[in-house]
Amino acid sequence: MPIQTGHPYVFGPFQLSLPDGWTGEMIDQVHELQPPDESFAIHISGYERSTPVTVVDLHNAARQLFSAEGVEFTLPSGLDGVSFDTESEDGHMRYWLLHWENAMIVITLTSDAEHLPNSAVPAQLVVSSIRPSGE
Repeated sequence: MPIQTGHPYVFGPFQLSLPDGWTGEMIDQVHELQPPDESFAIHISGYERSTPVTVVDLHNAARQLFSAEGVEFTLPSGLDGVSFDTESEDGHMRYWLLHWENAMIVITLTSDAEHLPNSAVPAQLVVSSIRPSGE
């Protein structure tokens, strides 16, 4: 069942705030978040391991999985991550990789290049709301 606006959206040890009208649900082991007009989607997946995940691990994942170099950032919650863009036949992809303790998440914004400017700002606001669950 989709989670509606007004409820924290929790995934593993993370949570975020859904903006007005957005929905989020689990589809094939991936969390899919969409604005009311469904003009783009944000997908979140991740994993936990037995040892802490570091920013170096995020950079390595960006290079190994996506052949990309990430730019480091820190969210208002204090979570650290790396971000980068890629292009493919399917469109423009913006990625944010975040870590906290033993967990890492991959957040993907998929949009065609023409609509990226309109989707990047609301997507960044959603990503900026990510924090450890329970906070």
